[in-house]
Amino acid sequence: MSISSRSPVVDVYAQAIIDGAGVFEDPGQADVMPAEADAASDEAARTVADKAAELSLAFQQFCRAFESTPELRMRLSDVGLDLDIRKNLIDSLFKGMPEIILVVAKLLVEREELRLLRLIEDRLTVLIEEQFRVVIIDVTTVVELDDDLRRFIKEKYATQLNASIALREHIDPGIMGGIVMQVRGRLIDASLVAQLTRAREVLISDTPGGAI
Repeated sequence: MSISSRSPVVDVYAQAIIDGAGVFEDPGQADVMPAEADAASDEAARTVADKAAELSLAFQQFCRAFESTPELRMRLSDVGLDLDIRKNLIDSLFKGMPEIILVVAKLLVEREELRLLRLIEDRLTVLIEEQFRVVIIDVTTVVELDDDLRRFIKEKYATQLNASIALREHIDPGIMGGIVMQVRGRLIDASLVAQLTRAREVLISDTPGGAI
């Protein structure tokens, strides 16, 4: 039976990650002057966006590790291997991750539902965006973003999308330079690799015989 990201079981897992993280509660604005309340509200929105990015990035990293490491996939999915050993493997390999992610991962192992990981990841992003008016943007660069570029990206898309912006930042030397962004399913590829590829395509099409 096919399961989509809209499946109730996927929704339950994704919502459990949000609820279990315990980082999105509104501390309240009692006894705060209006001007101070506006400033506090803006700061709270930025805080929620940052925490949303951290939470979604952590779960994304777990999913990528599972998908890209055949040995890990095999061991966690091996029903012949003692369940406690598989759960302990999660604890030892993913130290420092939010506890709720480890809890959900162990539950998926116990219920033999690791196949749902990517669907849960997609649904988690959607729920965060819907519930907290946060748009999550994946940003890939060769080196870590500096504060000025990070601020520029957030301000640019906050204005365009009328929402707080959370950045999931990735480092990939393979793009050689520039930047790659994923914004609500739209790929913005300004990497050096992409620029060189486009340049090569132009040169090929403009070269007699069609090759260089």
